[in-house]
Amino acid sequence: MMKDRAMRYALLLSALLAMPVWAAPITVDAARLDVDRAANTATFSGGVTIKQADLTLTAARVVGDLAAGGLRDITATGNVKIVRGSGENAETATGDKAVYTPTSGKLVLTGDVSLTRGGNTLRGNRLDYDVKAGKASMTGAGSVRGTFSGDAP
Repeated sequence: MMKDRAMRYALLLSALLAMPVWAAPITVDAARLDVDRAANTATFSGGVTIKQADLTLTAARVVGDLAAGGLRDITATGNVKIVRGSGENAETATGDKAVYTPTSGKLVLTGDVSLTRGGNTLRGNRLDYDVKAGKASMTGAGSVRGTFSGDAP
C-alpha cells in the first residue's frame, strides 16, 4: 500500500513539473513529510525543494491531493518559485500559491505573481496556464505590468 502511494506521489510531482515521469528522476528535499491516508494527502513542509531535470520548484509547503482513481491537484504555498533552466536563459515564476490540476493540465499561480526571463519581467495578481494547450493569461489588480529589454533572451 505504501509503495503504491509513493508511486502515485511521484506521478503527482511529475505532473506538477509538467514532464513525463520517465523523462528524468524527481528529487524532493523537505524538513518533513506527512501522509494522511484518511484524507488521501501527502504534505511536504519546511523549505521544500523539488527538482526534475532543469526544473526546480521551491515553496514552504507542497500538498498532493490523491483522489481515488487519480490525482486531484497539487498545491504549493509560501514563497512559491518555479525555475526552468539556468543562467541568462532561466525562466522564473513566483507567487504566493500555485495549484496544478493534472487532469485538466491547468496551473494557477496567484498572489504577487512575477514572470522573468533575462531582462524581461511581467507582474500581476494571477497567472492561468494551460500546460496542454501551451496558453497563458495574466491578470492584475487594475493592470498587468511589464518591463522588456531589447537584448534579453
